[in-house]
Amino acid sequence: MFEIVVVPPGADELSEQMGTKFKFWYQDEVYGKTLFKQGRPGTGENWAEKLACEFAELLGIPHAHYELAQWQGRDGVIRHGVICPSVVPDGARLIHGNELVGGKVTVANADEKVNNYALRNHLATRVFQFLHQAADIIMPPQAYQPIEGVHSPLGVFIGYLLFDALIANQDRHSENWALVRTSEGFYC
Repeated sequence: MFEIVVVPPGADELSEQMGTKFKFWYQDEVYGKTLFKQGRPGTGENWAEKLACEFAELLGIPHAHYELAQWQGRDGVIRHGVICPSVVPDGARLIHGNELVGGKVTVANADEKVNNYALRNHLATRVFQFLHQAADIIMPPQAYQPIEGVHSPLGVFIGYLLFDALIANQDRHSENWALVRTSEGFYC
């Protein structure tokens, strides 16, 4: 049903360090700067990302574009994954949620408990507070056609959370949302 893009051999010249999966950037003839991300075998991660992309498109939700892909590594093993063209224009910078919210927003509850292994900074209330406070300087995603009633960065983010609930996405952590900073300003 969906095309499987074949990533050229030897394309793995610029590895991506964020996240837990093997991934790298390469220059795709069709999409330009593109990320190949290998899925873990037997998990359905690849088709889940592709279907989430297709559902978001149908619902008019701004999203990254995904295609199913395969790549033959230097060891001769064929790896299955997805590709995702960069959403960051040339000269712009991606600023992840952990950079935006961590330590910059006041804690809603002074008695907030600390997890034994990590401070839990990525709370919905902190993200909501940040997006509400910065609403005057953050523009909607470029090429976004607003859905009736959804015009603010906070509204767009809440739409992502509702979409996550709809598709049972459990991966909306602080490195899976971001703002794009361009010379014109910030985009959610």
